[in-house]
Amino acid sequence: HQSNEKRFFYAGTIDKLRDFETVINAFDSVKSSSWKLTISTKNPENAKAIISSFPTLENKINIVNAKTKEELLKYISEADVGICVLPDIPLFSTSTPIKIMDYYSTAIPCLMTNNANNYTLFTDDYDAWFCKFDKYSIKTRLEEIIDLSKEEVENIGKKGQTRLLEIRNYKKVASKLAETLELL
Repeated sequence: HQSNEKRFFYAGTIDKLRDFETVINAFDSVKSSSWKLTISTKNPENAKAIISSFPTLENKINIVNAKTKEELLKYISEADVGICVLPDIPLFSTSTPIKIMDYYSTAIPCLMTNNANNYTLFTDDYDAWFCKFDKYSIKTRLEEIIDLSKEEVENIGKKGQTRLLEIRNYKKVASKLAETLELL
């Protein structure tokens, strides 16, 4: 896109466990108005219910329901930054969410939770952005990202894509699987 605004994208479930309202609260407190957020979820009504309690965000957030992987990747490719900020609980902090793979497959950099698993994959401010899961930390990182140039954001995305290809490819996955099978 040609505009100067930063386009953020979130793909996934919106439920009490993910506490997405914290993320929306952070967006609501961002000083800049130079951003938009697209949310793709299988339960758009739930997302609309959360957003409805933030009337100032009505024109800033678009809610969609990508029905296919191709449609999802199309929406992601229209974004500048993927959002994968989840509560730091074992369910979310011990594995890499598929959405991170989806974002980086199109070289879209990601704002993600600061946890040990993510730190083993990416480097903060080099190929990703990390933050704690609280309104202030998320807001602060969003404002920093909004202030970056398009080139700086694209550069982070390219580095992240390269990193992901280095560590998560079929050869590496097959090797790990073979190691595990040998142990059995």
